[in-house]
Amino acid sequence: MDQECVILTELMQTSLRAVLEEKETNKLTLSRQQVSNIAMDVGKALNYLHLMKPDAIIHRDVSSGNVLLEQLGADMWKAKLSDFGSSNFARQVATVAPGNFTYAAPESADPDLQSPKMDVFSYGILLLEMSYGHFPDVQKRQELIQKLTWPAMKALVVECTTKDLKCRPSMSAVLIKLNKGI
Repeated sequence: MDQECVILTELMQTSLRAVLEEKETNKLTLSRQQVSNIAMDVGKALNYLHLMKPDAIIHRDVSSGNVLLEQLGADMWKAKLSDFGSSNFARQVATVAPGNFTYAAPESADPDLQSPKMDVFSYGILLLEMSYGHFPDVQKRQELIQKLTWPAMKALVVECTTKDLKCRPSMSAVLIKLNKGI
């Protein structure tokens, strides 16, 4: 940020990716409540970045590896979004195809189209990953979305991952849906 640098370090117990890998090994998945809680925490973090003034901050690398978790109870996690190395102010020049390809929005290859809606797309893929409990294969993405048995989550994932970035909701709108209960 214009000659200012802030580095914040906090020791968290694990990452969402590590938890999902462990659960996959044991043939377990996150509960709907766990998915909802983690989704809300990550959604709030993205919303905060997107509402920054004078310009939004685009994270550009939303993935399960960049969601850190702290266990608060037997089945409760507190999530924090990390790794802002790919982040960018919306008004600044964007790099081509930042972040992890698996979570990347279709427009990420075009710096002129990069916006907070890229993070919304990645967030939708993250929701899909949490719902299934395993890394989302790009080739099977649409098939996985269609097989989701959680209707409210399926609708949100479809809305967040639509190819037309103008049709994707803002993170504020996503939070409203999450508050109503997915």
